[in-house]
Amino acid sequence: MRVFVLGAGRTGSTSLARACQHMTNYTAGHESHRDTLGPSRLDYPDNHIEVDNRLSWYLGRLYRTYGDQAAYVHLRRDPALVARSFVDRWRPDVPPLRWRIRRALTGRFRWNSLIDSYAYGVLQRNEFWPDDQRPAVARDLVETIEGNVTHFLHGVRHALEIDINDGPVALRRLWDFVGAEGDFDRAAEELMSLHNAGPPAGLRT
Repeated sequence: MRVFVLGAGRTGSTSLARACQHMTNYTAGHESHRDTLGPSRLDYPDNHIEVDNRLSWYLGRLYRTYGDQAAYVHLRRDPALVARSFVDRWRPDVPPLRWRIRRALTGRFRWNSLIDSYAYGVLQRNEFWPDDQRPAVARDLVETIEGNVTHFLHGVRHALEIDINDGPVALRRLWDFVGAEGDFDRAAEELMSLHNAGPPAGLRT
């Protein structure tokens, strides 16, 4: 069975994916098919748990591909904290010189923060968002994704909602939901570790 963990992101998804890697009857990945197009984007192996907040934008295709043969997990966190985390990750409006130099030398420079894409792409904003409006944009993003996922899960057979703030209790619910085997204690320790918590570095390589 394939298991897809959905949500807005900034919800402990990296830590959860690493915790799931301590399961012995599942493989687990975090955004493992990014930069992939077409059918390959959703081509995951059986007995795999994929944690990827971008899957929340692929719900129609995801269900068309796997339907009720897969299980779906809504990973949640206090929406106000999620929105605040997105604001912290908002890229500067003007890239620092070192970013531009690195791009000129290597061609590697990506504006791939979800909040940037939503703020200027989905909302089609042509001017920079002022600082005092950015929290509202982040809240709008979180509300949109959470609403999409919640509505989607009402129509599937195998669905679970967990809150990352419940820590090992949430992990145990997921563990039992998918019939996982492996080292639960190690997985719980991994979950409680802090992964990908702060705003990104100026340049992601």
